[in-house]
Amino acid sequence: MTGVQTCALPISGLISIKNDNIPLSQEELKYIFPDDNLRSVVKDYFSHEDITISKLNNLEGEFYASNEDIKDLTGISTLKSIDKFVFWNNEISSLPPEITTLNKIKY
Repeated sequence: MTGVQTCALPISGLISIKNDNIPLSQEELKYIFPDDNLRSVVKDYFSHEDITISKLNNLEGEFYASNEDIKDLTGISTLKSIDKFVFWNNEISSLPPEITTLNKIKY
């Protein structure tokens, strides 16, 4: 299995991809971010470019997703370099355990 790397995601299992720089399919994005509205906001951050695990992991700064009707934050751990999350006026009732893996959060 040369050239194949398995990327372990603590959210809900394993996704096998060739490497962290291969564009993710819509199905893979849906698997990582099951909430349609959260996935839509993530996609907006990468408008007009492919989304890869590497790009998700390296997205920096503030992640603004207010008034988006987000209910589920599953997949948030892939946004490892975000230091501020803004989720005002959403439908989030609980935080997924994976949020504890984000060590750069300031706000």
